[in-house]
Amino acid sequence: MLGYVRDKMMTARLRARYERQVQERLSQLVEGVGPRVVSEEPGGWMPVGSGKTRMTEQSRQDLRQQVRELVRGNPHARNVLRLLEAYVVGDGLRLTVSPKKGASIASEAPEIDQLSDLWQSFLEENRSHFSYREYARRVWRDGECFLRLFADQSWPPTVRFIDAERIGPSIDDPESQGIVTNQNDVEDVEGYILLHRDHGDVIQVIPADVVLHTRYGVDTNEKRGVSFFISILKPLEKFQEWQ
Repeated sequence: MLGYVRDKMMTARLRARYERQVQERLSQLVEGVGPRVVSEEPGGWMPVGSGKTRMTEQSRQDLRQQVRELVRGNPHARNVLRLLEAYVVGDGLRLTVSPKKGASIASEAPEIDQLSDLWQSFLEENRSHFSYREYARRVWRDGECFLRLFADQSWPPTVRFIDAERIGPSIDDPESQGIVTNQNDVEDVEGYILLHRDHGDVIQVIPADVVLHTRYGVDTNEKRGVSFFISILKPLEKFQEWQ
């Protein structure tokens, strides 16, 4: 029995040491990648724009597909995403309600308890459709996440994720990136263009007030996000080849 326990502990230590060494080597590899001219790269690097030059719709789709395939097939990419999920949105993540600044806890206590109960009932009702973990995973992997709210007459409402490729430009407005905004203010979003899953025709424009859209790696005046993996996509692929 003692031998079995000792072997299990040794295996766990070896696994932890391996994961640490992999992360250290990945960090060294990524930090060692300096800026180089794309045309001089021998590895088929994909230009994704510089400065405020935004990506084309096709390049965004290609990048998203590359990252998804990498996360599915590359154990190191999968491990990076798994570690992000575990440490940022793991089992210990909780939403807590506190009184507004300046308000006394005693006076706000009933409302705080009620809000906590309402949020908990929302999570329980949508547990098969929503989780902190999946929301964060989509943001890191795809560079953005769309969550649609279907309001009911009674609490709690229902939510559904919208795949990033389902939000896209229409034929009439190919430069919209699938997001309709105020002509004078790109940050004032009015709606999201939902495309058919198969043939890409416009199904509807979803009002902005029923969609929660989180973007990663871009400024506030950019409509679409970019994947967390964009800067380590090629190093991860090369790292896999070098092993």
